Amino acid sequence: MPTPILPEVPSPVSFEFKSKVNTVKSESLSGKILTRKIGGQRFELTLKYAPMKKNEFGEIAAFLNEQEGCNGIFFVRVPQLGDTLGAAGEYVNYDNHNKLYQVKSDGTSVYPDTIEDVTSATLVNNPVYIRVSLRNNIQQINYGADGFVRFEIDLVERL
Repeated sequence: MPTPILPEVPSPVSFEFKSKVNTVKSESLSGKILTRKIGGQRFELTLKYAPMKKNEFGEIAAFLNEQEGCNGIFFVRVPQLGDTLGAAGEYVNYDNHNKLYQVKSDGTSVYPDTIEDVTSATLVNNPVYIRVSLRNNIQQINYGADGFVRFEIDLVERL
């Protein structure tokens, strides 16, 4: 298991993934669109938590404060989508690489396309982790009058 890892209890109720690809786009008046990919791809995600008591939130709050904003790098366990490991749409890791990959619809390759240093590596798909940092230096925590904490965090993949 990689370290440090975001506390898994309580666990998020939803993981919102975004795939970010840097592309330059130009559209002419006639409607022709030209694009060019610059740079690579990375994932961004938002973890949303169910309302929880302050004492349940304490470990998460302490962990995030230790990260010193977006300076800290840590790991988050990625849930599997189904019960077929390595199926299309599932997230996977390689044993010698920090990048998170997703299995393509053909079920035999991953996105983004593998690079040379991982082609001889072993595919790992249970458990799967993503190497991240906080997206912002400010984390908003909502302490309700009902005694519950409402919280979500935005993360960005660190390559």
